[in-house]
Amino acid sequence: MLKKGTLTSLTDFYNAADTVAPGETVLISQDDGNSVQPFSVGLVRSAGDPMLTQGNVNARITFAFIFP
Repeated sequence: MLKKGTLTSLTDFYNAADTVAPGETVLISQDDGNSVQPFSVGLVRSAGDPMLTQGNVNARITFAFIFP
């Protein structure tokens, strides 16, 4: 799961607010000449999926940037 913002509470992480959906556009606000958007990443599973076990995780996240 990819969330907008910095992870501060594990409980809040699993709420739907600020979850980035595939293909969603995220606007980055400009602050003092620098454009920054922090993201947090966590593992989730759907109801009915098997329990997670120890092991390696591989994930691909692609960011596409559009500059005006």
